[in-house]
Amino acid sequence: MKSKNLIPKEIVNKSELVDQLSEAFFRFKGKKLKITGYVNSSDYKELKIEIFRLTGTDLSLSFLRDLITLTHKKDFQHDSYNALKKFVEYYLKQQTQVKEKEGGLPLKQMVFWGVNQNYRAGVFIDSFDGAFIDWTNLESELNEIVIAGCPRLIPIGSRVQLFDFYGKKDWLVNIIDKDNNNIGSVWLGGDPHNGWQIDGLVRVGKTISDTEWDVWQIFQRYSDGSYRTIKSFV
Repeated sequence: MKSKNLIPKEIVNKSELVDQLSEAFFRFKGKKLKITGYVNSSDYKELKIEIFRLTGTDLSLSFLRDLITLTHKKDFQHDSYNALKKFVEYYLKQQTQVKEKEGGLPLKQMVFWGVNQNYRAGVFIDSFDGAFIDWTNLESELNEIVIAGCPRLIPIGSRVQLFDFYGKKDWLVNIIDKDNNNIGSVWLGGDPHNGWQIDGLVRVGKTISDTEWDVWQIFQRYSDGSYRTIKSFV
């Protein structure tokens, strides 16, 4: 059984991750990342220092060397993987903003609930090796934008809250009113009316039983952090 502290190597696209690291390094240093088997490469040292500065995670030079040369054969520690993605996200943010500006509109995004992947509460963006929005930030988005978009059924002052499900920690996102009554649910990435098939959308509704759900509204997340209604049933 895989440790919950590990991301299976099979779901990480290492080539894509290295391409992203190389592009982010170029934006960081203004030069191409030199790929070499020499563990004490000055580029690997600069990358290690900058990742530590941005994330507080101290990656080993041998790990960086093995990853960048595509010889890393083990599963990924969550902290190490997240540090890499944060570095990439930080330096490629400007690129995303340029794409948004050129297109005139923010980009549509798919979300995937992290707990279903033996990870912590939060969502992956666009793929299971995409950027990760942790629960602290996601909770604010859901409270301030998503459940606020259904005022007829969700009273002002309601909030989202994590709940366990048959022993699985933080499996559910429920909606709690100001009197602590459970009044609804938020589903992140999966469609309860289609066998929980993943489509990356966000749904708000009510759980009637373990096998029956009532969907009120469907939302799409965008790259500027907004959520737009795709369909409303109320």
